[in-house]
Amino acid sequence: MDAIYNAVDRITGMTCKLLDYQVMSKTRGKDAQGEVTVRVLHENREVLGKGTGVNTVEASAEAYVNAVNKLLVKTKAGPVSGEEIQGP
Repeated sequence: MDAIYNAVDRITGMTCKLLDYQVMSKTRGKDAQGEVTVRVLHENREVLGKGTGVNTVEASAEAYVNAVNKLLVKTKAGPVSGEEIQGP
């Protein structure tokens, strides 16, 4: 996850500190939906981000981008689209 979060930081020009990371199962079975919640800090602003999906890595990236978007909206810099992040 560190590489993904560092990439998001580079793309946005923001350096965020990950304070908390949680994964919870929302459904059961092989194709279970997981929900990732992150808590990040940037310049004395703390926000939560959430992401869901069957792929924990994608849900983790979505959660971090969600949190960074909230920070960007608070600073009026504009949100970053999840589609702008290229994965493996």
